Amino acid sequence: MTHLHTSLRSLLYICVASAAMLICTTSCKEEHATNARPPVFESLTLTPNMVSPRAHVDGTIVYKTVGQHIYKTDYSLTVSNSDTTYGKTWSVVGQPKSPLQIPNGFEAPTKPGTYTVKVATTKVYYETGGPNGELYGTPTSTQAQLTVQ
Repeated sequence: MTHLHTSLRSLLYICVASAAMLICTTSCKEEHATNARPPVFESLTLTPNMVSPRAHVDGTIVYKTVGQHIYKTDYSLTVSNSDTTYGKTWSVVGQPKSPLQIPNGFEAPTKPGTYTVKVATTKVYYETGGPNGELYGTPTSTQAQLTVQ
């Protein structure tokens, strides 16, 4: 009878321990599922926004919200009109800061015209799970006009 009693006690202990681990794992996932947030752009300012061909242009990104629990963000910049499209990419490790300067700016197109300059996040890497438990955030973007004279 003692052996049966010990076996039942062991089985009960295993069940309780398994249930506790399941509850902890589920609650941790729930907590992480609501912690991380992607950044949301507010605006892009180009300095100057009227330039000569091949002039240097700086860009400043302002965020509505910088996001939360982000350890790396990949960005793209695209300069385009009906004839031309070119761009560059870069990454920033750590939580985004607002305002964010486009590293080293970019060179204006060689042909006169009006261009759309778009900056986007291509991938946002979370430290914890995103709103629905995701590992990566949703891309967002903002844009401004550049005039080449």
